[in-house]
Amino acid sequence: MKQRAMRFAVLAVSLGLVCSFALVSPAHADNLYASIRGTVVDPSGAVIPDAMLTATDLSTGLRYTTTSSKDGLFSFLQLPIGDYSVRAEKTGFKSFSAGHIHLDLDQVFSLKVAMELGATTETITVEANPAQVETTNMQLGNTVSSSTIVDTPLNGRNWTELQQLEPGVVGSSDRFSNGAAGGAYSTNGAETQQNSFLINGTDTNDIALNVPLIIP
Repeated sequence: MKQRAMRFAVLAVSLGLVCSFALVSPAHADNLYASIRGTVVDPSGAVIPDAMLTATDLSTGLRYTTTSSKDGLFSFLQLPIGDYSVRAEKTGFKSFSAGHIHLDLDQVFSLKVAMELGATTETITVEANPAQVETTNMQLGNTVSSSTIVDTPLNGRNWTELQQLEPGVVGSSDRFSNGAAGGAYSTNGAETQQNSFLINGTDTNDIALNVPLIIP
């Protein structure tokens, strides 16, 4: 009986561990994408519902489609960063095409689609305005190109030192001031303990030391 009880206890503990792992929610990835949003309107400024829109990734040729709502609104969510063109079509209107839309990480690109009356076989082509005023996101961000990473003399090739390329980032003199370990930077007056490191959207923070757990 004692041996059976012990086996039952071990089994209960094992099941408890399995259940606890099953109940742990996976960490949500940070936003590694961008989006294009806007409104489809006619020459009078009235909204156009049910217009078919296609966003094309110019580097891969992948296409993403959506339709405008009854309020003329449309959105392409979770687009990989890169360069895009957007085409809009609606019966009774000339096709609309906008090119040279560059998307950076976590950017919301605002695009006004102004369609003209005519046959869909005709196309109105415009160049998207690259100068965007951010009205939906209070975050500041930047993308460091691969060529910059290759050409920058990083100490030990530690990617966390790339923070120093951004405006408002300064070295810290607190107990986390070992730059080689990462996390020793303050951004726009924030504490170094407020830094967060993610790789492909996955949390890689050492909470106690405020350094990344992984240095690829």
